[in-house]
Amino acid sequence: MATSPATTTLSARPRALSISRALAWPAAAAAIAAAVVLRVTELGRVQPDPFYDAAVRSMGESWHAFLFGALEPGGSVSIDKPPFDLWLQVASTKSLGFTTTALLLPEALGGCAAVALLFVLVRSLWGTAEAIAAAAALAVLPVSVLTSRSDTMDSLTAALTLVAAVLVVRSARTGGRWPLAAAGAALGLAFNAKLFQALIPVPALAVLYVAASPLTLAERLSRLALAGAVGAAVGLAWLAVVSTAPPQEQPWAFGSTDGSALNSTFVYNGIDRLGGQPTAQRPAAAAPPGRRLGAPGPLRLVGSGGALRSRLAPELVPALVLGGLALLAAAAGALRRRGAEPLPRDRLARAGAAGLAVWLLTGLVLFSFVTRLQVRYLEGFTPAVAAALGVGTVALVRRARLPVWVAGLAVAALLVVPAQASLNVVRSGASDSGHIGTMPARETSLLSAYLRRHSAHTYYEFASATAVKAAPLIVRDGRPVLMLAAQRGQPVTSMHRLRVALRHHRVRYLLTAPCGPASAARAGGCGQLNRWAQVHGRDVTRSTGLHGRGILFQLPAYRAQSLTRHHQP
Repeated sequence: MATSPATTTLSARPRALSISRALAWPAAAAAIAAAVVLRVTELGRVQPDPFYDAAVRSMGESWHAFLFGALEPGGSVSIDKPPFDLWLQVASTKSLGFTTTALLLPEALGGCAAVALLFVLVRSLWGTAEAIAAAAALAVLPVSVLTSRSDTMDSLTAALTLVAAVLVVRSARTGGRWPLAAAGAALGLAFNAKLFQALIPVPALAVLYVAASPLTLAERLSRLALAGAVGAAVGLAWLAVVSTAPPQEQPWAFGSTDGSALNSTFVYNGIDRLGGQPTAQRPAAAAPPGRRLGAPGPLRLVGSGGALRSRLAPELVPALVLGGLALLAAAAGALRRRGAEPLPRDRLARAGAAGLAVWLLTGLVLFSFVTRLQVRYLEGFTPAVAAALGVGTVALVRRARLPVWVAGLAVAALLVVPAQASLNVVRSGASDSGHIGTMPARETSLLSAYLRRHSAHTYYEFASATAVKAAPLIVRDGRPVLMLAAQRGQPVTSMHRLRVALRHHRVRYLLTAPCGPASAARAGGCGQLNRWAQVHGRDVTRSTGLHGRGILFQLPAYRAQSLTRHHQP
């Protein structure tokens, strides 16, 4: 019996669809595999961050240090952020050993998870072809690869925000209340990883939900309020616990002006980040070539003076152009069908386009004008950049009525340069960690050997001029350190406490740097007790095997007169 053309067409569609699916999943797996290779290969060659690694070492020694995020095993000073990300590093190092690979693995896996989650998100909003293109883009973005291989919290934060986005879409599609509340919880966890950077996608997710959900506006807003309450409860839970602990149990929070975790969170990591207050981290001007960030302004990220256009984010400009064109195409389609009830798939696609536009705009405005900007902060909107690149390319190819494989070729062509830059990141062992307090390996080894011989029977391995200075030796030896100051001369130890420590032979040595007249005004400056210890102590730096001066001092025996009469600068 002859087969009609209509029957032939109808029977051909399922077969074509099955072939498409058969090709789609290997392509998605290839994108995720590329992300894994670029993020996990040769992690042991990457230089870790001694500041946060010291906290990981200390947190693995006691539950008190684990809860408070203590920088040193004595629990006198804590890091400047909630320790959620570091908890994962503690688990990794306890399972695999305290190695560079174990320290960096949680962040690398977070970067890999972000690629898979972006695939799920884009597929639920637009389709499989768009999802593959977006995942492939994020897999090879140099900024994302560099950050995933760094000893920071940014890639895990990006993965958690994408978990929230996937849950928001699920809530909009099913009408469920609890997926949206779970999205708020995911954002709360992201806040506990990287604080306010985790909130960059929040406006976009709110727009996405309001535009995608078929519920009444009042119901949508009430559910968003519930999700916000859950997010706030989860996000502030750690702060509530540590801030209400007995004062004697609370470490001095690094970066704070009053020692509290609240001040470190909302001032040091909040207001000061926008206002450009001094920081102990390496200034942008000292960054390696190709990673310098331009001055604040509208062309900071895309102008010729911004490194993001050159080596780390060559895909940013085409992503923005393609994303903008895709949004215009979506808007044109919406205008053509105005007055008709949109299909669920159309509604999700338009909501996704609106949310993506808001996410890109929020990131562009914030990172263009914020005073203090590190490259790793851009993980706050790199998923949106990758989505714009992938979705925009496929949308334009579909608009031109070309085969979908043409979109694959176009995406591959756009990603050649970023992929090459990412391979260079892997080969060079580069990272974007702050490397705060980094000390040459030979210097650390000699100081550690000397202190093991001469302070084996003291409680404190040494006193430190600042928390930053002590980090490499804490990583190596894992012993308590008497912190004299946190940063910029902020005192942590009182004269009375130093007096008691000397009287009971709890400390014998001071690790520091030479004091100058302006040192107290700098990050890592002297401070009152440090100046006193250098004046009255004995420089034993050469005895350690080092040839420099003014690194290690033997502290004087307790003398009440000297400690009371000479306490002034």
